[in-house]
Amino acid sequence: MKKVLLSIVLLYTVFSAKAQNLTPTVDKRIELMALVFRLAGAEEYQPSYNYKSSYTDKIERKFAPFRGSEVVKYTQQLRNKYGIGFDAVILFALYTEITDGKVAFRNDVDIRNLDKRWPQDSLPKYMKLLNKFYKQTGFDAFFASNADLYAKAAESFKTKVMNEINLKWFDDFFGQKKADNFKVMISLSFCEGNYGPHIKDKSGNEEYYTIYGSCRTDSAGIPIYGQMGWLVAHELSHSYWNPAIKPYYQEVMPQAVEGVDWQRYFSDGALNPYVRHAMERIRTDYRERLSIEGLAETAGVSASYLSRKFKEATGQTFLEFLTRTRLQSAVAQLRSGKYRVYEVAEENGFGDYKNFCTVFKKYMKCSPRTFLQETGGRLPQEDE
Repeated sequence: MKKVLLSIVLLYTVFSAKAQNLTPTVDKRIELMALVFRLAGAEEYQPSYNYKSSYTDKIERKFAPFRGSEVVKYTQQLRNKYGIGFDAVILFALYTEITDGKVAFRNDVDIRNLDKRWPQDSLPKYMKLLNKFYKQTGFDAFFASNADLYAKAAESFKTKVMNEINLKWFDDFFGQKKADNFKVMISLSFCEGNYGPHIKDKSGNEEYYTIYGSCRTDSAGIPIYGQMGWLVAHELSHSYWNPAIKPYYQEVMPQAVEGVDWQRYFSDGALNPYVRHAMERIRTDYRERLSIEGLAETAGVSASYLSRKFKEATGQTFLEFLTRTRLQSAVAQLRSGKYRVYEVAEENGFGDYKNFCTVFKKYMKCSPRTFLQETGGRLPQEDE
């Protein structure tokens, strides 16, 4: 009962005062990058089935002819090879500025700190093609023509959402002064996905962002925002929580991948010989495409028999055992800082980047990138 009352008090405190001086904006850089990735077919930047507004219709009519443009094709190549998407798109946008009709990287940030899904050697070419797209499509004029809509959407978000949030509470509760550095942005281009990126400039100044998509509109085409204060509070909290728990994350994170005690298994004289053979193949050939059916056929026994005996000996299915062995190696490679995520996927038998991320999150309860960030790991620099 005490926990319930405490939760109610905290929620009341968080939402009891207004978030004055924090006005949401629609950012031209984010709309531009969201558009490029939408044209490239990125699922997370497509409008959902229930969010097709006059604005998204306008985007389709205006920009559909440019699906074959150079930057869109290059985006598809980079996405397929390096898994660029979701927050990596937003971060790229925030590392840029648009002045005098030209897109360029900000002088006050170090692009070597950009999300490592973006290969450093791809950035000059990407920026050149992005500028070509920006000019050819008339994006600047398109964005300007929708200024009234953006202003109404921002006012709607501020009135319905931001005015519920007490920013001072976060600084007081966490004992850190960060609220003055928060920036809230909304996008009318996509629905799914909310992002909370953090940037540190060359002088050490920090910027904290919370970015939200739009999923519904009224009859006039103005986005409708429901009771989202809790979501804003959630994203804002990450700016405080993540740095605070980072030093202790290795102690508390799920230890889903434990080392296999091969010696214990192989020294067991009673171990089924077919299971022994299957385990030996996993130990030496986990990077290859292995299946219980293939191993059973080689051994001359049925797959159901081998599967049953394997589970009896290890307490795990063949696939679980194989996956954990692969993950054990993958985690070691990630922590080494010598491999990119897509390379780890290929090196350890997971096939493509997307499948690896799905499996990793299932067992480790976080994405590979989050794992690295929270355990103090790093991805390799381009020149390594």
